[in-house]
Amino acid sequence: MTDDRDPNLQALFADGQKVLGAEAFSGQVMRQVARLQFRTMAKRIGLALALICFAILMSAPLNDAILLFTQTLNTPVIPLNNSMPSQLVSSLNSMASLLGLVFLGLFLAFRRLFL
Repeated sequence: MTDDRDPNLQALFADGQKVLGAEAFSGQVMRQVARLQFRTMAKRIGLALALICFAILMSAPLNDAILLFTQTLNTPVIPLNNSMPSQLVSSLNSMASLLGLVFLGLFLAFRRLFL
């Protein structure tokens, strides 16, 4: 063992030996808490502004995609020439009903396999 001591380590131990008064300690803690709360709020506001900008930029393409999807759901699976039978089976003869049956089949298969 050597008697050489690291001055940085001695300075840290000396700082640890300082006794702070109750008011000074609580004031320091409250300043640190206030600083952390400010940083957290600033991050949340920045994230909210970024999400709002992203939503504004994506609103037009997303609206067009939803419009195209809803128009596709109304197209008939089997085109019928006669208007009376086509009106009677229009709810069954659409892409929406076909998509619904596919999702129902997937749900039943998932339920049978995993539950």
